[in-house]
Amino acid sequence: MTDEQQPATPNTDDSIESDPFEHGRVGYGTYAKYTPALLALGIVLVIAYIGWNQWKPEDNLPRAGALIDQPAPDWSLRLLDGSTVDSADLAGRAVALNFWASWCAPCEEEMPELDRLNNALVAEGAPATIIGVGVKRDNNDNALAMVDRLGVTYPLGRDTAGESDTIGPVTQAFGVDTFPATVFIRPDGTVSAIVFGPLTEDSARA
Repeated sequence: MTDEQQPATPNTDDSIESDPFEHGRVGYGTYAKYTPALLALGIVLVIAYIGWNQWKPEDNLPRAGALIDQPAPDWSLRLLDGSTVDSADLAGRAVALNFWASWCAPCEEEMPELDRLNNALVAEGAPATIIGVGVKRDNNDNALAMVDRLGVTYPLGRDTAGESDTIGPVTQAFGVDTFPATVFIRPDGTVSAIVFGPLTEDSARA
């Protein structure tokens, strides 16, 4: 048999023969098996970044702790009954500004405790006032439904003024970014304490 008649030798070189669908996959080559996982991770990171930018605390919030023993910022709040109360109206009285939201379960537990305290203060004739400050990014219908359900009687409003889409001017002035939070203001107008987390009737008196 001549050289020209020799049968062709099957090609066993894997580097030449390749999967005809290989380039149709998401990624190919040495790291092909990792590509779907990396793609999924990238999507998760993008979603997380978008969420953070929507919900992150405002960059210009003051540090709440820096207000202790300092004069409280001036504030004004429109109450649910349509009237307005501000810091000048309560001069000479101890004030507790309680920041709340309808989606905050600890707020819902705390508000009846504060209502009992407020009723006791009124009965005693104490120069002290509790004001509920509803946060701006709450749903108004849900906020009103919560107040109605709990039967709270101390003054309540929603901090919806200002240009920010997520934070009202009272909340911003006191540097509050978690809820519930309560700012205690002395009769002389200075901040005595800021408590993050739910209070009871007794702990609010302390």
